[in-house]
Amino acid sequence: MRKLYIIIFFTLILSCKKEIFPNKDLLIGTWTEENGNNSKLIFDNNTMILLTDYSSDTSNYKLDTEANKIIMFSTKYANTSSEHKIVFDKNEGKLKIWDLFGGIPENENVNIFIKE
Repeated sequence: MRKLYIIIFFTLILSCKKEIFPNKDLLIGTWTEENGNNSKLIFDNNTMILLTDYSSDTSNYKLDTEANKIIMFSTKYANTSSEHKIVFDKNEGKLKIWDLFGGIPENENVNIFIKE
């Protein structure tokens, strides 16, 4: 009987994912970058606006649930897109996007946002 409790306990622990792939309903709204850079993301159903101290950019986006990525299509430049790994930390309420502002391929850069 004790083994059964242990199996159930570990099954529950493993099934409680801390990080999940966000859906559009979760994304919609304004997100502020955690590190104090004053960067913001504003999502609606199909559009994402990126605001920084020095620029703003609007992109259409699509969520790739198989690859756990967000694909952003530039509204300024035709046929331009970028893909970024994206997860939502349920426990901390934080959105994590990898290499949102570009970077060096050898160094993964994770941008963390909190919903306003």
